[in-house]
Amino acid sequence: MNLPQATGECRNGVYNAIIGYLLLRVELRELSALALYTLALGVHFVVNDFGLREHHKDAYERIGRWVIATAVLIGWLVGVTADLPERAIALVVAFIAGGVILNSSREELPSECRARLMPFVAGALLYTVLLQLA
Repeated sequence: MNLPQATGECRNGVYNAIIGYLLLRVELRELSALALYTLALGVHFVVNDFGLREHHKDAYERIGRWVIATAVLIGWLVGVTADLPERAIALVVAFIAGGVILNSSREELPSECRARLMPFVAGALLYTVLLQLA
């Protein structure tokens, strides 16, 4: 694994650790809200996994996927033991929302000649509905 790949895995690890932290900090008191939140992030993880697997190939198979999976668990553990102020949590949620939009844009609108606008719009609308219902 070269330095750019290692840096990317680290960045994705931090991103997923933040998601793991938010699993305990986002107000999801109803079972239906938790189910919708889980579905929305699950779809996001599948798309993200596909893109990382396609881009990094063997390095992702050997190391990257384990770094990312472990990062979610570490974030959850930090969430069990530490509290951030409400304003910080709002900033972190906004950061994750931006990451979801960035990843969706990158996967669904890769270039002018290969752009898949309809899947992007459909995914953005579906994701918006899921988050609004949660």
